[in-house]
Amino acid sequence: MQTFAALPVHSDLRHGERRAAPVILYVDEREDTEAERLLKAIEPNLIRCASGREAVSIVRSRAVACVVATLLLADMSATALIPALRSAAPGLAVIVVLDRPEVSEAVGVMQAGAWAVVDSKVLSTGLFHHVAPLIDACVDPPAHA
Repeated sequence: MQTFAALPVHSDLRHGERRAAPVILYVDEREDTEAERLLKAIEPNLIRCASGREAVSIVRSRAVACVVATLLLADMSATALIPALRSAAPGLAVIVVLDRPEVSEAVGVMQAGAWAVVDSKVLSTGLFHHVAPLIDACVDPPAHA
């Protein structure tokens, strides 16, 4: 595996092959959340899982453009999830959504290696601002005719 713009990309691409569509991994125990709907609008190729362990397993088995996770999961916190994901895929961008952010929580998440922290009060703007450029970095530019 090699990195492309600090994102993991499989290195087995051959000349002329098209890169697979970028994938966003969303980690949240709750189903059909506002964040999930917004992420699908940014990139329909979304995988949702409910646990940190499952997220690490997915990242080990396929390339993802980024991971968006909530702060607390049943099996681990975001501060434990981030290093686990980054050891499975170095350079992976992990964005954490905080429902009622305290400064200490945001600082702890950033110290754990988060790419960004998004306050749920500004969810649509925050997710678009951080996720869209990561998706764009994974898409090959159009070839000149």
